[in-house]
Amino acid sequence: MGDEPAASETPPPAQAPAEAGSDADHKHQAPGGSQDEPRGSQRGLRLLSWNVNGARTLRQHAQWSGCRTFGEVVAALDADIVCLQEVKVARRSIPHDIAIVPGFDVFFSFSKKRDGYSGTATFVRSTLRPADAEEGLSGLHGGAGAAPSGGSVAALSSGMIAGMSRDAGQIHESLRGRFTVAELHDLDSEGRVVITDHGLFVVMNIYFPNESSEERQGFKQRFLEAVELRARWYLNGDSAGATQGARTTASRPRREVVIAGDFNISHRPIDHCDPVQSMRDHGLREFGETPSRRWLSRMLAPQGPMTDTFRHFHPQQAQAFTCWNTLIDARRSNFGTRIDYILVSSGVVPAICAGSILAQVMGSDHAPVQIEFEERHAASGDLVERLLGGAGGAAVERAPPRLCSSRWPEFSGPNIKQLLTRSASDGSQAPADRLEPGKRSIVGVVDTTVQVAVKRTKPSGGKQLDLLSYMQRRVSREPRATEPASDAPFPGRDAGPEARCSGAMDAAETRPLPERASTVAAWRGLFEKPKAPLCHHGEPCQEWTVKKAGPTKGRVFYLCARPVGPSGQVDEDGRRRHRGGRSADGADGQADDEADDDDGEAADGGVSGTARRRGGRRGAEAAGEWRCDFFAWKTAARVRAK
Repeated sequence: MGDEPAASETPPPAQAPAEAGSDADHKHQAPGGSQDEPRGSQRGLRLLSWNVNGARTLRQHAQWSGCRTFGEVVAALDADIVCLQEVKVARRSIPHDIAIVPGFDVFFSFSKKRDGYSGTATFVRSTLRPADAEEGLSGLHGGAGAAPSGGSVAALSSGMIAGMSRDAGQIHESLRGRFTVAELHDLDSEGRVVITDHGLFVVMNIYFPNESSEERQGFKQRFLEAVELRARWYLNGDSAGATQGARTTASRPRREVVIAGDFNISHRPIDHCDPVQSMRDHGLREFGETPSRRWLSRMLAPQGPMTDTFRHFHPQQAQAFTCWNTLIDARRSNFGTRIDYILVSSGVVPAICAGSILAQVMGSDHAPVQIEFEERHAASGDLVERLLGGAGGAAVERAPPRLCSSRWPEFSGPNIKQLLTRSASDGSQAPADRLEPGKRSIVGVVDTTVQVAVKRTKPSGGKQLDLLSYMQRRVSREPRATEPASDAPFPGRDAGPEARCSGAMDAAETRPLPERASTVAAWRGLFEKPKAPLCHHGEPCQEWTVKKAGPTKGRVFYLCARPVGPSGQVDEDGRRRHRGGRSADGADGQADDEADDDDGEAADGGVSGTARRRGGRRGAEAAGEWRCDFFAWKTAARVRAK
């Protein structure tokens, strides 16, 4: 989640691009594909990047509910290299189906500050196994590669393989003299970077921090500097070699680089739903004045060595966004920002045939972005063969790099669930079935005595009564034997005290009680939630709660339930309509980087005043296609309803 609110549960409408910049032949495969299915032979290699805003909760979305495991989600994305950001898992509690995905090598970087925050993961198809993998930018975690099983051990003895650092605990060569050890530990402490080496290029899967405060702005600028230094180190190469301590490393050739991830930067006005309002909110004269946007411009051609793949194929396509503020239901109106990118160096650009935004893929407040490579490149030969074993096309069998989750001790062998559910098709039995009574197994002492649990049954004398039956007096319609006849005189003054009392009680018992329906309605009215008032569209409002600290914290208010629309647009009647809600510019600094635990938090009650100050029309005249300016505190609405 580009440090913005939680995922929308409503699909985008027809006006939102279903797959921005994609061709009909490159449509996203429907969720639920087989995770053992090989890469399609009719397409080139695909690299996909997606901020999932929580890997654990992704399958709870309706679009992914048919996937039994997270591996089926990865397979349904139909990509060969899948870079995920904000996975929000910790190693000590990661589910097995997320850590181990059949057919893929998985590499994680976890947050070391707190569990369930940030985190990145790269899934690489096992047939395209990377030569090396590394966590973080600093080099302090060391490279995690393994020598190819067919030889080439000398590649490791030089201290480098595919341009990655081999020595754990040493600052990476590109960052020496620019950062202290403490700074680099801090930059790598949030689990934001996974780097994998694929021979032809290096993939940097990065979840860039947001800049929600002065402290975080400084953190982000140092982070951006480290990313640039590391990328340029690959791109520049070193034909003369380098000296490290008492030894000299071999010459390092130029490497191509792919940077994929959630940048939390909208580069140009075309990448923002409301650039004018964003400039006004941040006090800018030019949209590109922020330090983060200047850094991105410096990295991109023509100033820098990288190319924005989506703009390379679709330079003028507007309304192509990758992130929406789902707190205000902005995805339905496609009122968002483009902050997710796949950048490639100049040597990779000729090999790419498509770059697209998969806006129809739901489950997060971000949409995936994807590039596809030519199956065969005129200059370098078959790209997949280069990935598998070099220009000659001879595949090299490699063991997974040490960072790969399949080499973790907790996942290097069969798990308990696999042992207990092993199929007996080969004549084997579960471990517990093979033990004699009294023997101890991994799940405890096995007892062959079968104990049958007896379920208590209800008495057969009738069904259970409901609560209302105890609160309503039951009246017999048949006259009792002791009742006087209907034509008998009612005990009057002449009767004795006992007779008058007895007659009054009998008459009270025969008096009709309220009907059952009215009784149920009366009780239901006491407990049901009060109805929401109607907005200027005549539709029920949505209820919000103030979370911001202040005198109104905890108060409940109502706003129009429609999604927020663009500001400054002109209706058919010639009048301008306002956005009517909270700014969607959270990706550029308004959203809190620590807001991962506050997804779905309501806006402040002053949001309505903000909308009115922006010149929106009030009352019934303000009811256009998007959110109107209706606002009411819940207490005031209940008083008016009475």
